[in-house]
Amino acid sequence: MSMTLNAIESLIKGQLLSARPIMRSQTQLVQGFITLAVLFFFLSIGFILYGVYTGLSVRYSVEITSMIMGLILGVIAAMISLMVYLLSAYRRKYMRHLHRKMPQKIHDTLLSLDDELGGVIRDYPKTAALIASIAGFVAESRL
Repeated sequence: MSMTLNAIESLIKGQLLSARPIMRSQTQLVQGFITLAVLFFFLSIGFILYGVYTGLSVRYSVEITSMIMGLILGVIAAMISLMVYLLSAYRRKYMRHLHRKMPQKIHDTLLSLDDELGGVIRDYPKTAALIASIAGFVAESRL
């Protein structure tokens, strides 16, 4: 057996036929930690802003303190908007790059699979169709 067939066989045995879902629990755990981190971040920003407000209200009148706090919050909102815009622009650029490269990668992958498995599939077409349908059924039920 070639290395590619060994890798495919270990993937099917190790992950698709196992009772646990692939990567589902890990991504939920990561999302939970990210949510908790964002919550604590906004909570800390609130305490920082409250501290700045109380510090400024001791020195300045309420009108000046409110004006300074409005300016600080406006700068924070502008920075967040700029970060969101830059992240979305990067994601759009990355997705365009993927859409350009993906057809060639798919073609290369299919050519390598044809090199490895083409002869076996041509020799045993019914067995290959049966294995492909079983693998599709197992993958659909596990993923």
